[in-house]
Amino acid sequence: MALVLHPNVWSAHGAWQIRVMQRSAVEAGLIVVDPTDGWQQALVASDLVIGDHGSVTLYGAATGHPVLLGAFGSESVPGTAGQALRTAAGWLDDDGAPLRPRLETALSAHGDHPDRFTEVTARAFVEPGMALPRLRELAYDLLRLPQPRHMPVRGAQGPRGPRAFPLPPSQHAARARSFLVHTTVVRDDGVRGAGVRDDATAMGELHVHVSRLPAGLAAEPVEEGTSFWHLACDIDEPDTRLTESASVVSAGSGVFAPGAAAEGVARLLADFPGARIAAVSREADCLVGLRDGRTVRVAAADAPGPGPQDAPHAPGTPPVPPAPDAPHIPAASPAPDSLAPVDPGLAAAVVYACLRAGIPPHGTTHGFTLVLHLGPHRGRRLELRPGDAGRQPRASRSRTVAARGLPPSS
Repeated sequence: MALVLHPNVWSAHGAWQIRVMQRSAVEAGLIVVDPTDGWQQALVASDLVIGDHGSVTLYGAATGHPVLLGAFGSESVPGTAGQALRTAAGWLDDDGAPLRPRLETALSAHGDHPDRFTEVTARAFVEPGMALPRLRELAYDLLRLPQPRHMPVRGAQGPRGPRAFPLPPSQHAARARSFLVHTTVVRDDGVRGAGVRDDATAMGELHVHVSRLPAGLAAEPVEEGTSFWHLACDIDEPDTRLTESASVVSAGSGVFAPGAAAEGVARLLADFPGARIAAVSREADCLVGLRDGRTVRVAAADAPGPGPQDAPHAPGTPPVPPAPDAPHIPAASPAPDSLAPVDPGLAAAVVYACLRAGIPPHGTTHGFTLVLHLGPHRGRRLELRPGDAGRQPRASRSRTVAARGLPPSS
């Protein structure tokens, strides 16, 4: 999702204030486009435009994009292209209804009527490609001066052809560090995975569906049946309200040596007393630890998992879709290579889902495999085995405050 603000908004509030106000959204995947460079490319690349009576919305309609209006100013002049757009475009009302279905409906409706903005375009643009010679001719006319003979008059042989815009300058990509994670466990026979105690593979292969929403923007979750939610935070999360409430913490910015991973997990659980699960990365796998001292090794298995269309789901229910409005976050996506390291946050989510479903991820000597499905991506087969012997952490106030850079008296 890209945000194109009017230059007057940048002038009135200042670039610093705008970036502060949009910080949570940017971490969730929003691209704030520079008002002087990049909006054309963003418009051309977009699938749908949501706007007001401004020119960018009009250009979106003229280039054949689906358009929804979120607002419309009273200064629109009757009989103009802007006023025609108000009648032709659909509206995005703030009625609290889910956003994703309305966007999909707008895309579908535009496909059925691709010429709905023909009148708008005809009113907005006359003699495309001839604006420069016409304006130059008018300007010299008003000045009562002849046009310079050496100045080439573009368009004499016809309108100017289309031009390709250069790629906009790259921006530093912020990433979300805290997520509300939704997990569902399903078996190959379509039965939601609950009630298995001893043999995790006795009733067919497990499939764990995971979707993640940035915690700063997500609504309060409601659990239904065997679908579970939990708050997961990376240790780099600056908002202590989230880290102190998280059920799962992970260290995604470093790789632990095999012999130090168990100590690293114990240290995380000691530094974050509210967490029930902690996860760290190693060279070839992840180590997930529980507060009672047990650990689980989560690694990519040899064979790639099935695609989204092959994923089983419970009888009478559709396959688990991606979470509504969930932004695409590259760091959270499964790697194409089935042997690539597993993200520690996803490894912890799998262990959490198994525990909530009554499947002990550490209860078998030889371990077991399951298939992880993250949104629409192809399933990835993971192997869970009992991990290194850990120790039960003790919550330490001094270590907790030190980890957050606070004095011991805080």
